[in-house]
Amino acid sequence: MKAFEGVATAQANAHTNLQNAHSLLDDYLKAVFMHHGKKWVEKRLDEVAKFSSGGTPPKQNESYWSGKIPWVSDVT
Repeated sequence: MKAFEGVATAQANAHTNLQNAHSLLDDYLKAVFMHHGKKWVEKRLDEVAKFSSGGTPPKQNESYWSGKIPWVSDVT
């Protein structure tokens, strides 16, 4: 019974820590992007990135995922 209480406490602590981490990250990103330096220049994403779509390569083949071209994939 005590083991289950310990697990429940650990889960609650992990949940609280995750919420705190999200809050800290949110605050940090707001500070960086809302109060940026005077030398920053605002640009639209299409001015600094190329957008394209297509099929996601198989994740089993690591060589498809370790190239020099950065890209984003849907994680769902």
